[in-house]
Amino acid sequence: MSTLAAVRKKVYRWKESPVITELAGVLGSFVAGLLFSRAMAFGKYAPFGVAAAAAATYHYMWAAAGGAMMGYLLPSPILIPVRYLTCVLAAAAIRWTLHDLHRISRNQFTGPLAAMGPMLATGGAMVMINGSMTSTAAFYLAEGLLAGGGCWFFQRIWNLPQNGGLRSLTQPDLAGVTVSVCVLALSVADVTFFGVSLGRIAAVLFTLYAGRYGGISAGAVAGIASGAVMGLSTVGLSPLSGAYALGGLMAGVFSPLGKAASAAAFVIANAAASLQAGIEQTMSGFYETAAASIIFVILPAGGRIAALFSSPGETLKSSGLRKTVVMKLENASRALSEVSQSVDKISQKLSQMCAPDMEGVYVRAVSKTCRRCGLT
Repeated sequence: MSTLAAVRKKVYRWKESPVITELAGVLGSFVAGLLFSRAMAFGKYAPFGVAAAAAATYHYMWAAAGGAMMGYLLPSPILIPVRYLTCVLAAAAIRWTLHDLHRISRNQFTGPLAAMGPMLATGGAMVMINGSMTSTAAFYLAEGLLAGGGCWFFQRIWNLPQNGGLRSLTQPDLAGVTVSVCVLALSVADVTFFGVSLGRIAAVLFTLYAGRYGGISAGAVAGIASGAVMGLSTVGLSPLSGAYALGGLMAGVFSPLGKAASAAAFVIANAAASLQAGIEQTMSGFYETAAASIIFVILPAGGRIAALFSSPGETLKSSGLRKTVVMKLENASRALSEVSQSVDKISQKLSQMCAPDMEGVYVRAVSKTCRRCGLT
């Protein structure tokens, strides 16, 4: 036991070391930029690496930009990697130029605009040079919007250490965590074993945790977000959007019955919603949801995970209700104390005016009647 305590003490010292904290921040930002850049939208567009470079805090911005550039240089199906490298550098340069203008750099829309602007500019240039069709121009427009929207969610992740970490998540922070996890799952969606995607397994697992510990609202939000993000991996309407949304909703509905019931509800709802895609894709999705459900049931429940998906709004409401009840009880106690004092005073007055028995009545009658009589 003493050895284990010593190891924990050393680990705690390492975690509190400024050098370790700095290295963890740099490495985490680099890996995040690398993974976000590997997330493909519509099969061949990758706007999330640019979004990561624009979303990182200024201290770790170049680490995230370096990771994104590394990810774009690796082999992938994206079109013209040089374009994305240019956009990453442009977004980082915009952030660097505006850093000293605190009123502008601290605005929450500066990062999204820095990510969306270069994407739209280079996309428009590609359309004019190649004479692309309207549908291609629409894809470039959607790519720019995804870069801006992704940056808005990603910057919540980099700001978590300054805002208290995972223990003090607000609703926008929780949405940022949800979208970021789904995009990270999208980055490994193409890693498959026998047709089963590791990314989709991770997305289902995250949705199950959200539905189990966050209830109906958290399960539905996580299902919608994971389905929408994972559906971006293909062109056209993907059944994943509706399947994951319905599965997350049902996981939240059956969450009071336990982990097994929540997982079973997700699997059944997801399979029913995926039937429109054909039996082959339905079976592939069934294997993925089944694998995620087994992992979900086997893994022990953690208090930190439950606290992550607990609604801060509900906590605030419960705290406010508790304070109101306590205040009402204090007022009632104060009023009862005043009533008790009044009753004691009345009792003292009555004890002076009244007698406890008949003999006392006679004595008081004699005292009142004969007190001023000259015959006594």
